[in-house]
Amino acid sequence: MTTSTSDTSCNSTTFPSTFLFAYSNDLSSDTVLDTFHQFSSYLKYYYWFGSKFFSNTQTPVCGSIIAILLKRYNNEADVSRLVSLIRYHHAIVHVMISATPSGGSQPKAMYSVASKTNGMGMVEYDKHFPDAIDWVPLFIFPYPIYAVTIPVSGNGTKTLPDFYPPSASMYWIGITYQDHVPIDTFQYFKFGLTYDQGNCSFSVNSREVSIWDDGNYYIESSSLMNLNYKITMDYNYLGRDVQHLQFRIYTIM
Repeated sequence: MTTSTSDTSCNSTTFPSTFLFAYSNDLSSDTVLDTFHQFSSYLKYYYWFGSKFFSNTQTPVCGSIIAILLKRYNNEADVSRLVSLIRYHHAIVHVMISATPSGGSQPKAMYSVASKTNGMGMVEYDKHFPDAIDWVPLFIFPYPIYAVTIPVSGNGTKTLPDFYPPSASMYWIGITYQDHVPIDTFQYFKFGLTYDQGNCSFSVNSREVSIWDDGNYYIESSSLMNLNYKITMDYNYLGRDVQHLQFRIYTIM
C-alpha cells in the first residue's frame, strides 16, 4: 500500500487513530444506540459528521478505523473508487451488514470493501448488533498485520502465506466462514498454524453456527511465538458457489 506525496492527511503520527462510527438511518434507534454504547467508553471525545468524513478538517483521517452498521445495501456493485479512497488514507473499514436489509440490490458490495481494506465484513441479524460489536477488532486489537481473502468452494485444503509475528504476544484472529447469511453452504473448516516447535489449530462446524447468533463471523484469541508459522485451511462447503472468506490477524501494537 503506497501513498502519494501529495496526500498530506497521512503525515500525522498522532495516536490513537480517529474512529468513525457510521450507520444506516433505516436501523432502529435502539439498535444504533445500544451498539454505540457497547464501545463508547473507549472514546476520548467525538464529533458528529453529516458526510464526507475524508474531507473534514476537525480530525485526522490517516489510519482511521471505520465501523459501519449497514441496513440498506448498495445498488452498485463497483466499489473500486470507494476502496481507492479508503486505501489512499490508509483507513480500515469494518462493516456489520444486516441480514434483513431495507433495500438495495448488492448484498456483497460492502463486504467487498471490508475485504479490500483489511477489515471484517460481518453479516448479523439486527438484534445481535450490540453483542456482535464486542467481537470486532476496534480498540483492544485494532491493527491488522495479516490479512487474506480466500475463495473456496466444495472441499479441500489451502496453504496460506506464512505468518511471522513481530513479537511473542496475544493476537486476535477473525474469520468469516461465509460471505452471506443464512449459513447454507458452510459445513466445516479447520485452520492450522504450525511452527518448528509445535502447532495450534482451531475449527468450526455448521452445528456451532447458532453459538455465534447465526451470523458469519468467528473470532479466536491466541498466544503466538515470535517464530515463522505455516498456515493451512481444511474446508468443506456444499455446492460449487464460491465463498470469499476473510482471514485476519490483529495486534494491539
